[in-house]
Amino acid sequence: MISVRACIAARRGLCSRWTMESGIPGAISQVRQKIDQSFDKYKQLPTCSCQPKQPRLVAVSKTKPVEALQEAYDAGQREFGENYVQELVQKSHHFADMGVTDIQWRFIGKLQRNKVNNLLGCINLKTIETVESSKLADAINKSWQKLHPDGSRVDVFVQVNTSGEESKGGCGPSECTSVVKRIMDSCPALNFVGLMAIGSFSHDYSVGPNPDFKCLVQCRKDVSEALGLDIDAMELSMGMSNDFEHAIMEGSTNIRVGSNIFGARDYSSHNAPTAATTAHPPQPTAPPVAHQAFEQQHEDIEQNLHNLALS
Repeated sequence: MISVRACIAARRGLCSRWTMESGIPGAISQVRQKIDQSFDKYKQLPTCSCQPKQPRLVAVSKTKPVEALQEAYDAGQREFGENYVQELVQKSHHFADMGVTDIQWRFIGKLQRNKVNNLLGCINLKTIETVESSKLADAINKSWQKLHPDGSRVDVFVQVNTSGEESKGGCGPSECTSVVKRIMDSCPALNFVGLMAIGSFSHDYSVGPNPDFKCLVQCRKDVSEALGLDIDAMELSMGMSNDFEHAIMEGSTNIRVGSNIFGARDYSSHNAPTAATTAHPPQPTAPPVAHQAFEQQHEDIEQNLHNLALS
């Protein structure tokens, strides 16, 4: 049995070595190559959608300084995912102040209703991937309409807790249709684009596909049939640094990769974004450092279990 300490050390070594050897641009190139390879395999499967979509790469840049994001941007990356409201808003203002207008920001973290107004202060907010309830959808819709009377809309994913783990957000699989229906019927400022899930951290891929990915695929089918929506038009956001290749093989159209691009995260002195902090004072929205460290430890353990399964 490999120890937690050993798992974390191996994980950090793997990600750091990958990024150090090739740099952020090279790491992005490697991830994109793996995306293409997995997508080519997926298209050959009999279960492949009749209209498969090239998976989108979202660079997860939480806790990383704006200098690292600039490197990724210079390498052609345009879509960035952030987990913390304060950090996302600060980074968006930093790049806007620099004259950068084509970054598409995606919020992928837990969102409380009392933080919706803060989140919508993000410049060029493209997508909110973690809408987990009708009440949250209503709150976003109301605030967006006030800020955007021009009738523009924000893209949203409904997050589904496919593993049933209490540590993860999302509605239950049996509830996702009702949340989507609420968005479609009562939230004109929200553009529903698909479903999102986080795969189980403990799945052993040597025994077969991740049931959480299978569950999300089934949820999409259920929503399509119940609401009469085009199933091929509904995206699936699933897959992270540790499992994105597996997720693509199950039909993911949107993967969220952080450590494989930016290296392992260090939460001990989380103070990003460095260049934007002075110009845009922080808002009290980021989770405590202890919570961030626990989350990172969880990610580290999963990555190494995954690596062992593939070895």
